[in-house]
Amino acid sequence: MDSTAVVSADSHVYEPGNVWTDHIDPEFRDRAPHLERRGDKDIFLIEGIEDRSVGAQAVAGRDPRDFKKDARHEEGLRGGWDPQARLQDMDLDGVAAEVIYPTLAFTMFRIPDLAYRTACMDAYNRWMAEFCSTAKDRLIGLALITLHDMDTAKRQLDDALRLGLRGVCITAMAPDDRPFFHEGYEPFWAAAQEAGIPLSLHVFTESSGKVESPDFMVRYSLVPSRIQKSLTTFISYGVLEKFPGLKLISVEVDIGWIPTYLQRIDHAFERHRHWTGTGQRLTLKPSEYFHRQIYATFMNDRAGVQLRHEAGVNNIMWSSDYPHADSTWPRSQEIIDAQFHDVPEAERRRIVHDNASELYGLS
Repeated sequence: MDSTAVVSADSHVYEPGNVWTDHIDPEFRDRAPHLERRGDKDIFLIEGIEDRSVGAQAVAGRDPRDFKKDARHEEGLRGGWDPQARLQDMDLDGVAAEVIYPTLAFTMFRIPDLAYRTACMDAYNRWMAEFCSTAKDRLIGLALITLHDMDTAKRQLDDALRLGLRGVCITAMAPDDRPFFHEGYEPFWAAAQEAGIPLSLHVFTESSGKVESPDFMVRYSLVPSRIQKSLTTFISYGVLEKFPGLKLISVEVDIGWIPTYLQRIDHAFERHRHWTGTGQRLTLKPSEYFHRQIYATFMNDRAGVQLRHEAGVNNIMWSSDYPHADSTWPRSQEIIDAQFHDVPEAERRRIVHDNASELYGLS
């Protein structure tokens, strides 16, 4: 890959309706998630999850005033589901490769029927591998994995590796009764570490149906705090101490918050670990675990770029978020130039190319 190219560390597919009807295991075929036309809109139907309109999902490049809550799937950018159209849109935007997450499938972390949840994720993973097979060096697919059962999770990880997927997306927030430091997860952390495959914590992938606010703008504004809670759990309770090769990625909550966050968790460690007991077994400061094992993506975060040394030049990765409403497409090069106009070329290249390339083994 051209060393001057741009790699998006967080982009998305916009799944067509046949992902599950064509790829789910036969025993679940009559329950397969699918799209249903209702008047002038399409609804995504998953058993056990509230009906969801597909509006405002694949609207990159459009005027925000034209976003619609309700829409038909085909109104979205075709590159969301057609890999050839996708590659054309990447070329238009000057993007050499993309790390690809789902859109509609994110809700599957909340499916209450665990066998059904697993089957739905397996179907998505098979389709994702097919999608990326069009250009394996440019389309970098990630698998969805459920952590309710370690044998299942490890089997899904093995399947992901066999399919050629290069990363894993897990729930961004563990259930209250089974936090990420629970020893029951350790077989999976060990397997991921051995495989050298990074684990992504993407916004809106909670395994619980509990919602702090019914208002999207409130939830959207507060999502960094949810990722911060999970990262702090991994750090403070010694998961990263025990698994020093485990890599985590904070996805789509930008990076400007990282310096203050690191300052605060280091302060908590220095001042409060002795009387609380939390963190007493750590051999490094919390910020050192972050810089050793955690990455974060951003799209348009000038403040974060200015604070790149505090956040970690080796830890932050640019992304386009194509084809979502927040995407920089098709103006990514212009937006990158504006953010990095006073950044040394070597640091810019590391953030927009090298970090993601090294993490995902791109050639």
